This record gives sequence, structure tokens and C-alpha cells, in this order.
Amino acid sequence: MLSLCNKHRPVTAVIVTFNRLAELKVTLAATLSQPFTRVVVVDNHSSDGTGEWLDSQDDDRLIVLRLNRNSGGAGGFKVALQWLQRSRYTSDEWLVLFDDDAQPASGFVETLSRRASGGKCDVLVSAVYGTDGKPIEMNRALARVPRSFIDQFRFAFNRQHYVVSDYAHISRTEAASFVGLAIRADIALANLDLLREEFFIYFDDVFFTWGLTQRGYSGCFAPDLHFVHRVNFRRGQSINPPWKAYFYTRNMFPLYRAYSPVWFLVPVMMRLANVLLVAARQTGARKAILAHSVRGFWHGLTGNFAYNPLYKNTTKNEI
Repeated sequence: MLSLCNKHRPVTAVIVTFNRLAELKVTLAATLSQPFTRVVVVDNHSSDGTGEWLDSQDDDRLIVLRLNRNSGGAGGFKVALQWLQRSRYTSDEWLVLFDDDAQPASGFVETLSRRASGGKCDVLVSAVYGTDGKPIEMNRALARVPRSFIDQFRFAFNRQHYVVSDYAHISRTEAASFVGLAIRADIALANLDLLREEFFIYFDDVFFTWGLTQRGYSGCFAPDLHFVHRVNFRRGQSINPPWKAYFYTRNMFPLYRAYSPVWFLVPVMMRLANVLLVAARQTGARKAILAHSVRGFWHGLTGNFAYNPLYKNTTKNEI
């Protein structure tokens, strides 16, 4: 068990949003109700009135960064961190990353300020729950990543052997999602190369946090840091919109290769089979999901990260 001492640290919230104004309103209200030092919102080229609504907000802590093109979650977080880097934030600053459909539970900042002291953890991972009060499986941190052939095979069928299961004590983690991820600002800004904006969506957060672990930084799951993720996700459900299947399939390659350079194709092939099974059960979007999955597999295999199905015929620098 790990124990951390008390000391206040300034905490900045970083939120990425795109065309989900209703979600953002809920998230921003919950965020601004807490003593965050700053709240940085990245408007990812929204066209639903998000910009106008943000302009009407009156809170000195709110900072809005507007992009002229949708850069996905990965690009949005990277833009925010690069802005913070140019703003010369100090090493005692902590950052909390999340999307517009997630929110910190009451008392989050106070708990983080206590947990963030002591220097034993460079990254603090929140316990993420759904609106039903149950842990969100897709946001559960990895206590260890799969490295061997057996690990890779086992991980593809059952992640439960690898995710954090103890919700009563602080424990070490090796990788985690960006929903409620708290990280020291100096560490985040010194390792921006691990945040690959070409991922767009899916696995950019896990790739980033696993990279930090490989570089010797310590990650800790803190079960008293609560986040709520307002999603209704079930494994095996429809992939909607279909273009998401491209990023899901392609981004598996660099992630699993980072886990295990030798055996990475084992979970890739198994997860691809799962995506194809999901596509086979669809009615209207079956062909589109299959097409995006096949293209994503080929691009992942060949290392092509210049393509984006939302912006065809673009180069990497334009995405």
C-alpha cells in the first residue's frame, strides 16, 4: 500500500470538446464548481454553437483554445499541453485531462491536492464510474501490460488479469486512459513526443502513459479520486460512426508493438476478429465498418499514419 502526505498544489483542468455542447455544459459546470486554478477548454472546430456559448461564460479561470480543424482527442490534448508549455507553467502544477463527456466528482481537487504531495507518484489515475455508479471497464487502468506471448494471448481474451482490480487501496499502474488522468505538468510537457496527434482517437492515452512507465515515471491508481464518465458503452456494440473502426484497428499496431515488439500481432489479429464480428452483426453500416477496418489494418501494418478518413488525400502535417 502507498501513502501520500498533505500539501496543496495548483491544479489545472484540460478538457477537449467537439460538437457536444450539451455534454460540455454539464462538464464545465461541474469543473468550474471546484477550485481548479485554471480550466483550459480545447474547442476542436465545433460547429454546434460551442464557440458562442464559451464566449458567453464569465469565469476568469476559463481559457479557450480554438482549432481550425478537428484534430481528435489526441491532437486536442497535445495542443493544450503545447499551449501550457509556452505559458511556462511551473513544476508544482498538476494537470487533469478529460473529455467533454466526463466530469470530476465533488471534492476531486481537494483530494488530488492531498494525493499529489509526497513525490511518490508522477501520474495519478482516477477511479472512473458510469452514471449507474459502476466502474467503466474501458477506463480501468492497467496494473501491468502484456509482454510475453502468453500475456498477449490472454490479454486479447480477458483484460481482467491485467487491469487494476483493487478499488480500496492505492496501487501501481503501467498504463491508463485520459479520463481523469492527473499528471505533474513538468513531466507531461517534457514528454510530449509520446502524445502522438496522428492517433486522432483510440489508444493515444494508453500509448502515452505506457511510454512514461518505460521512461521510469511512476503511475498510481488512486481509488479516492472519482470521475464520472457519461457513456453507455458495451463491448461488442456497434461502431458508430463507422470511420472510428479505422483508428481503432490501425492504432492497435503501435500500441501493442510498444507492449511487445515480438508478439504484438497476436492481440492485433484477435481484436481485428472482434471488430469484424461486430461489423457482421450490423445492418446499415456493415460494409463501411469492414472497409475502414481493412484499411486501418493495412495502414497499421505498413506504418502509414498520414491518412485520416475524415480528411482524405491529406498529409500528416495537415491532420
